[in-house]
Amino acid sequence: MGVVIFFIVIVFILWLRYELKKSSRTVQNANDKFWEREELANSTRKKSTDSLNYITISEKSLPFLEINDEIIAKCVSQLVFLKDKKILNLTGKTNTDLKLEFGAANLTYLSECDENYTALSRTLNSYSVRLYELGYESEARKVLEFAVETGSDSLSMYRLLADIYSGRNDADSLEYLLFKANQLDTILKKTIVNDVSSHISK
Repeated sequence: MGVVIFFIVIVFILWLRYELKKSSRTVQNANDKFWEREELANSTRKKSTDSLNYITISEKSLPFLEINDEIIAKCVSQLVFLKDKKILNLTGKTNTDLKLEFGAANLTYLSECDENYTALSRTLNSYSVRLYELGYESEARKVLEFAVETGSDSLSMYRLLADIYSGRNDADSLEYLLFKANQLDTILKKTIVNDVSSHISK
């Protein structure tokens, strides 16, 4: 019996050593590939960013309400501030990806554009929620639809928009919202898709 246990322990130790070495090689290979891409990215020449899908803020795309509410006023002020900024939704792209595609010299500029999008997304979220709370459902809907078209992956905004569509029995809009959710490239995609789908199945 003791010999069997000893044999099992030896086999386990040998298996564990193999797995540790295998894991170490995998990590090393991943690190090597990362630094190879990073080195290539850092040497990539600057390329034009004119073809990128810049986000434009205007009074046609968003409501700019002037009402006596502090949150609304802050949101409108931030939107006015962002109107003249370059805005890009670069969700899912790493710094290495951006340098490889557009050159290392463009990284700072592209990062600023992405930061502007983060600010925009947060503002749209706050703005839509407050509009809805105050009874401005149509305006909230317009803000949320704009956010979705920019590629937002905010679960709360998708959920609120789905609630509005459900309340209006707007099946076509719910189907389109599900289509947009399925186009997302984010770790939240499955959660958002399931949430919108639950509104459709009600």
